[in-house]
Amino acid sequence: MNIQNPDDISIDEEIYEKYKAQRIKELLQEISEIKTEKELIEMTHNETMIVHFYEDTFETCKIMNKELNKIYKDFENIKFYKIKASICPVITSKLQIEVLPFLGFFKEGFFVDQIVGFEGMGDERFDPKKLKKKIQDSNIFKPISFIK
Repeated sequence: MNIQNPDDISIDEEIYEKYKAQRIKELLQEISEIKTEKELIEMTHNETMIVHFYEDTFETCKIMNKELNKIYKDFENIKFYKIKASICPVITSKLQIEVLPFLGFFKEGFFVDQIVGFEGMGDERFDPKKLKKKIQDSNIFKPISFIK
């Protein structure tokens, strides 16, 4: 290896350290929170996404948040978000959300699927593998023309 400028090594190390710090930040990042109902409505028009409607006071919502944070990186083409159900009365009414946690699946501006509560996630204990399987089997992966 022929090094013409010893400073090149420090530049490479600096670039590597920045990259490493960025990757660590990405890996530690949790699912983003949507702050307003208007923002959620706008986002559903353009993104393929799963939205966790939750409330802080529900233990089941805390469990769902924890499990989603573990698996969302396995679904590269889907963005995951969370929003407090209480700040989006129009959407919760339109989607008839009565049980939390509620996962809403959106694609190309359409509501295409849902997971209500821990339905099908295990009788006694929540099973994260079943959550992942439900997402994999959902309509979010199907073309819109097959869903309509």
